[in-house]
Amino acid sequence: GQLYVQNFSALYEGGTYVNAKTGLGFYRKTPTGPAFLDQSQIKSNKLGAKTIYTWNGIQDLLPSIGFDFAYDNSTQVLAKSDRKWVPELKLSSYAPFVQVDYKIVDMIRLSGGLRYEIASLKVDDYTTIAAYNSTPVSGGNPTYARALPNIGLILSPIDITSAYVSYSNGFSMPDVGRVLR
Repeated sequence: GQLYVQNFSALYEGGTYVNAKTGLGFYRKTPTGPAFLDQSQIKSNKLGAKTIYTWNGIQDLLPSIGFDFAYDNSTQVLAKSDRKWVPELKLSSYAPFVQVDYKIVDMIRLSGGLRYEIASLKVDDYTTIAAYNSTPVSGGNPTYARALPNIGLILSPIDITSAYVSYSNGFSMPDVGRVLR
């Protein structure tokens, strides 16, 4: 098994914006004031676990079962003006899986399995920055669940070399922040 934690923060290339905040802390619908350079900053906290168990001792067959879990809580702000550019995103996913490796002959192995991926994204309602017309955006909680198969063939003509061909389905959440901005 494996557990992991990642706290990530990065500052990215900026853009030119004008201030949309009044002296009272309220945001104007139409920005005013001098233009200034602001940079995008992503903050992300991840937590996850991976487990796998493989049975040994079954002649020519290596069956495995496992379970993966991941949670990512991230947000993106404009660093200088501290404006929310992308709202808080909460992504969770988990996936039980089975995998089998079968030795057909000494030089050839067949591998295949099935992973059932379940993912959920939670986004609260928010309003875009004034540079994007202070547009209200409805949040939501889209989910994804699908069986993802894989199969592969491994050829090992000599002990130190192997070649393989494989096919697998996969899933990852698209860059939702880019759409929400």
